[in-house]
Amino acid sequence: MASTSPARSLTEEQIVTAAMELLEKNGAEGLSMRSLASRVQISTMGLYTYFSSKDELQAAIVKEFRHSYDTEAIPGEAWDDTARRLCHSVRDACRNHPELFRLCQYEPTIDTDFAVKAFGLHQAQGMPIEVIQKLWATAEAYIAGFVQHEINIAYHCSQIQNPLIVSETVFDKTPFDDEGFDQGLELIVEGLRTLYHDEQAQWVTPSEQ
Repeated sequence: MASTSPARSLTEEQIVTAAMELLEKNGAEGLSMRSLASRVQISTMGLYTYFSSKDELQAAIVKEFRHSYDTEAIPGEAWDDTARRLCHSVRDACRNHPELFRLCQYEPTIDTDFAVKAFGLHQAQGMPIEVIQKLWATAEAYIAGFVQHEINIAYHCSQIQNPLIVSETVFDKTPFDDEGFDQGLELIVEGLRTLYHDEQAQWVTPSEQ
């Protein structure tokens, strides 16, 4: 029997893109199925033919956002450079899109695509799975905390009208900048290297044949 579902005029990707734009413009409070339906010019009921709930929509937003992370394999790249590259990519994406970052923090759905890609890079380098798990459990917690502080500082500074006052406040003298992020990242990398002994931590992405 033929389906009686109405014909779709948009793709799921177009819906998700519009949802991300709406979220960044109006924040989480401004993202509803009704407001999104209005933005893409379809009925609210029509929107539910794409996503059965707001939770399902938010999971799709998180998944799409995390696709922007740099998870490409670079032949000959050492594990520590891979970790630094991925961590910088995640930090840049999150601090440049604070509303999407906040959604990632509260969205309970695990993005298996990103996990598979990130873990797969290190597994291809020969890193044991238990080491990968320790590395990323620590790295993800570090990035989330660091980015949240960056966002908070940026917000508080934006509330101060006089830029001279900003330069004299504690917000202008914090470790939450590029140098501070790199220093914290090195503590993670070197800590892992020490934990597993430098002579063992020689994991590298295979060169192209």
